[in-house]
Amino acid sequence: MPPASLIPESLQLLLLEALDKSPDGLGIFNDDDTLVFCSSAFAALFDQTSESATGLKFADLIRHAHQSECGIHVETDDVEDWIEKAHRKRRSANYRTFELDTSDGRWFLMTEQVLDCGALFILATEITAKKRVEEKLQKLSRKLTVLANTDSLTGVHNRRNFEVLAQRLFNRARRHKKDLSLLLIDADHFKQINDRYGHHVGDQVLQAITRCLEKSLRDYDVLGRVGGEEFAVLLPETGVMDAWQIAQRLCKSCEELQIRSEERHIDVTVSIGLASVEGRSVQTSDLDCLLRDADKALYTAKHGGRNQVCCSAPL
Repeated sequence: MPPASLIPESLQLLLLEALDKSPDGLGIFNDDDTLVFCSSAFAALFDQTSESATGLKFADLIRHAHQSECGIHVETDDVEDWIEKAHRKRRSANYRTFELDTSDGRWFLMTEQVLDCGALFILATEITAKKRVEEKLQKLSRKLTVLANTDSLTGVHNRRNFEVLAQRLFNRARRHKKDLSLLLIDADHFKQINDRYGHHVGDQVLQAITRCLEKSLRDYDVLGRVGGEEFAVLLPETGVMDAWQIAQRLCKSCEELQIRSEERHIDVTVSIGLASVEGRSVQTSDLDCLLRDADKALYTAKHGGRNQVCCSAPL
């Protein structure tokens, strides 16, 4: 590139006008962090004009933006600490990029390059549209993840996700030698409810049971719908006696449910199978064994009169 002295003045003015009209911001700080040149778009990032910004140090530009609450978003109660941290990052590499947002909700990709003379060249490219698309994609991804892991009727974990969480909790119990209990819960006579009142009423019953279970469980317990009318609950760090009390409470709460549909009262009960593994023996067990034991206990509860809790081992 020819020296500036060899470029016709008219062309220099044309270049300066083009830089100033560009939507991208351009700024140059000298080696003591004083702004020696900037475009209007760059100055606006600090709530300044190019004339008022030129000659100010980086720290003064930040202080002004923070005080006016315009330009770049300086979210801090201690602006001097913010500036100190920013200074440590500036010139930390010959070339770096980062993103920042402004108080009016726009986003910019900042490209910093240290020149051979020690000056810092900064290019600010607006990426607001790109960020909006990214945010929409992230929201969609989160929504799809929820849909993939959640039972659409009840809003709790579906069978696939429950099995993943169950294996994770079992591995944790094994690693830390902690107790773990499992409840398998089945709505009694559910087929009769569907046949007599219709599937829409059956759906209401399942939703009511779900809400009842959620209210009676602890925040860290894991509830899933693992079959048509079957639910499962994992009780981390819970021994058989505590799990028995929780299961009895769930059974009683479901029995007390007041479910009405089209002026009809629908009685609901559940049968619960309980299986536990103690921390000292979890090393010799596995998740499939725990599931089988709980399923056997549920079978006993269902064929022993329903509306009760049965345990896979003597209490």
